[in-house]
Amino acid sequence: MEKRTRRRYTREFEGEAVKLVTEQHYRIREAAESLGIDAKMLGKWKREFEAEAAGKRLEPSKREELMRLRREIKTLRQKHEILKKAAAPVFQGEERDRNIDELLELGTVTPTWAA
Repeated sequence: MEKRTRRRYTREFEGEAVKLVTEQHYRIREAAESLGIDAKMLGKWKREFEAEAAGKRLEPSKREELMRLRREIKTLRQKHEILKKAAAPVFQGEERDRNIDELLELGTVTPTWAA
């Protein structure tokens, strides 16, 4: 029995296929047949592109950037908490948190990990 390999299509090809349906008013079945792909696949691509256009779904590159930025924010928050704990002997109580935040914003204190 022959193993079927899954064909991969570029995002550009998918976009052009969707344009046949949305801009040139082909039926999904007709466009899919002319391109040699399954109509269900073309319908899925069309829904994905419409969701991206409506802002309901992020394109892959933007999703990767969002995940990277979320990781970076998490790391920075952890480092901020470490700095607060390290400066605890210097400042006391509520003043401590406010003062550390002010010093970091002003740049008068440079964390050792940023040097």
